[in-house]
Amino acid sequence: MTAANRPCSGQLYRSGGGYQNQRLISTDPDQPYCFEPLLRLSGVALDVEYAFTIPVIGKGPMADIIHPFYASHRAAMEAAMRHRLDLAAAMLRERAQLSDLDGIRQEVMAEFDVVLTQLPYVGGAENRMSDFFMRLMGFMAISRVLRRHGVPPPVIGDIERDTYKAQLLAVPEAERLAAGQQFMSSANRTLLREQAANSATASHREAFPGDFVYDVVDPGPGDTFEFGINYQACGFCKFAACHGDKEILPNICGLDVVAYATRGIRLERTQTLAGGAEHCDFRFSRLAPDPAS
Repeated sequence: MTAANRPCSGQLYRSGGGYQNQRLISTDPDQPYCFEPLLRLSGVALDVEYAFTIPVIGKGPMADIIHPFYASHRAAMEAAMRHRLDLAAAMLRERAQLSDLDGIRQEVMAEFDVVLTQLPYVGGAENRMSDFFMRLMGFMAISRVLRRHGVPPPVIGDIERDTYKAQLLAVPEAERLAAGQQFMSSANRTLLREQAANSATASHREAFPGDFVYDVVDPGPGDTFEFGINYQACGFCKFAACHGDKEILPNICGLDVVAYATRGIRLERTQTLAGGAEHCDFRFSRLAPDPAS
């Protein structure tokens, strides 16, 4: 079995008495990032006071667990997934040549349940990257199911990008543009700098090994962007490496430009960690207002 498709294994520890300190330390050198949350979907917390070995992928006694933070947002995430599948229906039929859309829908929602159990906890509401996991990881479930049905990754990426754009445009324009203005604001840049500095600390990386690591970039002479973010470590890349999703990982990257554009922000990026670069170079500037609006 290859590193891409064999189960991750490791030791699960509970330390400090808090969920933020619970993590899975991989014993597989080919898969350094493997995580398992610590709450059953029924809401019964596990009492783990010792280390033991556990498979992260596959079937087993811990296969139905989800971190309490994600459990508290599960209903909203599932509603967003159902909306995406409604928007994608025609594209799945016409571009992916799939006819049993009800069956695909059921498969995707079942796979999303699996993804929820695999999501790494990175600090909850205190960390801006938690929102990225909650908004985008559902596309990993869609990609997995479509690949199993033989749909080529580029076709999957196009369907997901157009579906996400349609979903985002369903939000009133004033609300979207206000969110974009907030993101580009000086107050948000201050928050970004604080969280970026924290993401690189040894204590944060030890507590949340599945998180992103990044820093904020200021424009230099001749630059046209307002500010940038360099991601030195990507939570999605770590997730994909752990769970055998590297082939479909670029589809997640493909959602970024659309997501920012619907909020009036231009994202320019020349390289990604998923593509083999040393870092992802996000550069942000404001889009000119649409005269038709």
